[in-house]
Amino acid sequence: MRPIYESIPNDLEIYYRPSKHFNPHIHDLVEIVYVLYGTLEIGIDEELFHMEKGDLAIVFPGKIHHAQCFGDPETCASLYLLSALSLAGDFAQKLSDAQPANPVIPAAQVDEDTKYALRRLYHEYGMDEKGIRLRQTVKVPSLNAKAPANVLRETERIVKQSFVQLILARSFTKLHLVERPDESQADLVHQIVAYTAAHFREPMTLTSMAEHLYVSPYTISRIFSSVFSTNFNGYLNEMRLECACGMLHYSDRSVTETCIDSGFESQRTFNRVFREKMHMSPREYRTKVREADLTQSEENREKEEDAG
Repeated sequence: MRPIYESIPNDLEIYYRPSKHFNPHIHDLVEIVYVLYGTLEIGIDEELFHMEKGDLAIVFPGKIHHAQCFGDPETCASLYLLSALSLAGDFAQKLSDAQPANPVIPAAQVDEDTKYALRRLYHEYGMDEKGIRLRQTVKVPSLNAKAPANVLRETERIVKQSFVQLILARSFTKLHLVERPDESQADLVHQIVAYTAAHFREPMTLTSMAEHLYVSPYTISRIFSSVFSTNFNGYLNEMRLECACGMLHYSDRSVTETCIDSGFESQRTFNRVFREKMHMSPREYRTKVREADLTQSEENREKEEDAG
């Protein structure tokens, strides 16, 4: 799950994930969740919605959301689509101003166009659990392979935009939209998530957050334990780690610069947290994801040459 501080490199991401617990988070993207196997509980703000196989949910931008799986993770999995509002076209305003009373569309109401669009997007832009893109390019038969790069990029954007808007068009007719409440009335959970997302790169303690939000450290600690199912340091480190992984994959910052820029207080803590979560060092992670990118690009090039 992607927090508010991180944008997506290509306007759209789609990936398969075994169903598990995701901490409450918030971002400025529209998120579409499609249950492939088993069940999933998706939380929006403080409400929890049950999902079965074939159900689809749309999480509007700026809404705190999380996920839980009470079944066997080995038999539960979902497809997650993250799209920038720039791909939503005429739907962008509604996504910003409204919200669904219930974000879940039952399997029986998910039409074939939506399923097809999700399959095609995953085939072209899918990512694995480590954030490695399954394909690096989109093959457009109607265009010459030697077309200018800007033409290919624009064509790719149009393809993504068309599929995203198709999904939204089919889904909006099945959702009851209500006016989004005034964000100034956001509850304490929303304030905690938003504050952490805005300041995670800075030195931060439970006490400093409590002072900023005018509540006691005990109150915030209780929320992390009961709502986030982790403690303050665990949630903060996970945010910093996600940011660091993106930098290692998509930027040329050194490991030391990545450690500092993502907010870790020391290289030692960074290395420990990274290895505990990713089961490899930051340098090994960067090497692995970039080698995978190069391998996939080469495979795509060979396929295109064979097809030509």
